[in-house]
Amino acid sequence: MPQPLDSFETNNRLRFEALMTDSRVGLTFADLASKAEAGSDKRIRNQANARKAYDTVLNVSGTTSLSALERQEVAEGLERLKAALEALGERFPQSDIEPE
Repeated sequence: MPQPLDSFETNNRLRFEALMTDSRVGLTFADLASKAEAGSDKRIRNQANARKAYDTVLNVSGTTSLSALERQEVAEGLERLKAALEALGERFPQSDIEPE
């Protein structure tokens, strides 16, 4: 039977992996949106999905216990996704990603 600490560490590891996956999926949606015709349903849908991934990673990462390296990896993924979204015209609050 796993010890409570093992379960906690496993849960955090799974959350980290999910955050990284969501970040990559968001980048894929942003890429698809950038290749679609401006104003098309495809572009609007993919951009919205990319933004939802960004918002999810931002919110969940704030409530997940991550190592310094994991936190840095998540922040870098968020920065890449944010840049892709900004290129699509998304606007963000001045500082939604807090520097370490």
